[in-house]
Amino acid sequence: KKPWGYEIEKYRDQHCSLTVLCVEPSQATSMHCHVHKAATLYICKGTCFINTLDTTHYISAGNVVSIENGAFHQIAGGTNGVKLYELETPANKNDLVRLADRYGRGQGYECLSVTR
Repeated sequence: KKPWGYEIEKYRDQHCSLTVLCVEPSQATSMHCHVHKAATLYICKGTCFINTLDTTHYISAGNVVSIENGAFHQIAGGTNGVKLYELETPANKNDLVRLADRYGRGQGYECLSVTR
C-alpha cells in the first residue's frame, strides 16, 4: 500500500523486476529518478499523466512508455486512476532519488520524514 495507491511485485530475478502499480485518481507518485535502472511502463487500464521536469504527457491504456535511468518522472492517476505494469532493469527498489513528494516521504524506497 502506498499513499497514492498500491504496488505488487509479480516477478524478480537478478536482472529485472515486474510490478503492477495502481495510482488512484488525483493521486501521484513522487517526482523521482532511478540513477542506475531504466523502466518500461505498459498502461493496462485507465489513464495517467507522466510528468517530467519540463513536460506532461497524457497516456492511456495500450501505450508503452520508456524511462531512461536518471530521468526525473512522476505518474499521476487520471480521472479513473491507472493500472500499469512496470518492468525495471536491473531490479533494485532502493535505486530511488526523490525530488518532491506531496506525502512528505523523504529519500529511500519507503521512508517517511516527520518534522515537528
